[in-house]
Amino acid sequence: MNLPEYNQMLIVLINLIAIFLAVTVASNNRKGKLNQIFLWMTLFMLFWVNFAFLARVVGTNNLLLAKNFLHIAWFVTPLFVLSLYVLIINLIEENKKYKIITGIVSIITISLSILTGFTDWVVAEIKFVDNILRIIYGPGMTAYLIGLLFITVVTIYVLFENYLSVNSKKKKKIEYFIVGAFIFYIANIIFNIILPFFFDIAGFYFIGDYSTIFLLSFSAYAIIKEELFGIRVALTQALIIIIAIILLSQAITSDNLFNLVWNLLIFIFFSFFGYSLIKSITKEIKQKEELEKLT
Repeated sequence: MNLPEYNQMLIVLINLIAIFLAVTVASNNRKGKLNQIFLWMTLFMLFWVNFAFLARVVGTNNLLLAKNFLHIAWFVTPLFVLSLYVLIINLIEENKKYKIITGIVSIITISLSILTGFTDWVVAEIKFVDNILRIIYGPGMTAYLIGLLFITVVTIYVLFENYLSVNSKKKKKIEYFIVGAFIFYIANIIFNIILPFFFDIAGFYFIGDYSTIFLLSFSAYAIIKEELFGIRVALTQALIIIIAIILLSQAITSDNLFNLVWNLLIFIFFSFFGYSLIKSITKEIKQKEELEKLT
């Protein structure tokens, strides 16, 4: 099956960014607990998005292999969600406080993964309609969604319960997780649950899957950044990087030399402007923090 060119480019880009983030976090503190949890979360994410992608690549030629690939993707999805929860409770250093909840979440996760990965309980069959993979859900699909929803609600509860009680530095770290998790959860609820499950629209799955990169990016930033200047800088950086990637993609896919040169010039100009903007905002916030310390 020939997937759209943008989908193929995105999956390569997602892998490169994820690997870059994993290497950056590992090199920052390889033995750190948060760093190790992040690496596991990245690994689960890569298994999820890559096997979901591969299922659509091989599907028209080998439905059985495609189905097995989907089983793998759906097997690691609860593990990915669990790793986010574990990352957060370790960030706020409240492992003992949520010991019982963590046990419940772990049991639900393991159960969902085993039943989804090794049975047809959730993914019963697959078919292709107009070159779009459609999943025929098994009897456990509703229970699967409820289980993931429970883990999601618990994660959000832990985040917001501790947001007001931690010191300013940890509060800023939590802000990054909130933004990354919000993008991830909303995208998945819309494109991986509501559209395919309730409206039988399956062509936009990749938006939900690939939104994990925002979660990884904000999580990595919170883990390795010693001086956290607030969510304004992080959001500005993220927006500039996204636009720069889009501009670079346009340049790479240009159909003639003039468009290639023109798009590259726009990319270079925007990258310089974006770097200057981030540097200016960071400098301004540093100065404000220094003034606050003096007063």
